[in-house]
Amino acid sequence: MLHILGSAVITSPNYPNRYPNRADEEWTLSNPNGLIYIQFTEFQLEAHASCKYDWVQIIDGDGTTLLPKSCGGRVPAAIMSKTGEAVVKFHSDYSVVRKGFRLQYSYKGKYGSNREYRISF
Repeated sequence: MLHILGSAVITSPNYPNRYPNRADEEWTLSNPNGLIYIQFTEFQLEAHASCKYDWVQIIDGDGTTLLPKSCGGRVPAAIMSKTGEAVVKFHSDYSVVRKGFRLQYSYKGKYGSNREYRISF
């Protein structure tokens, strides 16, 4: 069993307005004491069958793909990291732009852990 120790939000550039063309952003989430729970609350990116143009991708600390390149308007399912680190990547090309995304992430610790920690900025 896991319990939440803190949470925070990541958004695409300019959210809730349209993200810019030619954007490449990367956010590293790190929780040395447990796992990371990620849930999208908004998702509007340029659609393409293979997400060739604008996309969001999440990679686990062990290199496993937690969320393959994703685009369009369908909100991805919630994600739990396999390790204490995850990288969120965002890319937009040179043309069509949309509202972007908003995700909330929570650091989770193993139930019964003696260590208290919080997300800090």
